[in-house]
Amino acid sequence: MEKGVLGTAIRTARIKMNLTQEQVAEMVDISPVHYMHLESEHRMPSIKVLFKLCDILNLSLDSLMFLSTNDSPLIQEINNYAHKCTDRQLQVILAAMQVMVAQNMTDTKTTE
Repeated sequence: MEKGVLGTAIRTARIKMNLTQEQVAEMVDISPVHYMHLESEHRMPSIKVLFKLCDILNLSLDSLMFLSTNDSPLIQEINNYAHKCTDRQLQVILAAMQVMVAQNMTDTKTTE
């Protein structure tokens, strides 16, 4: 993993959720100073803390580990939420996306 990726992802997710460093530290059960060091990457989290952070901040561990520079932030966020869905919910989402893409293709052809 590239230096800065984990700390930036954690900070961005925390800010997006309108949480303070102190609030996240309390939810993860670590000191605020330790949390600040995680965001700045002066320290790396233990596996236990990393899993808690991912759960609380709605981060996908695999998206952090295998960060694709081609994925937009929206695709990454959708992916993060998808990991928390049931198979049935994913089927509904997939069907909706297929309809939207098909409709977009139809709209594009009629405007050409």
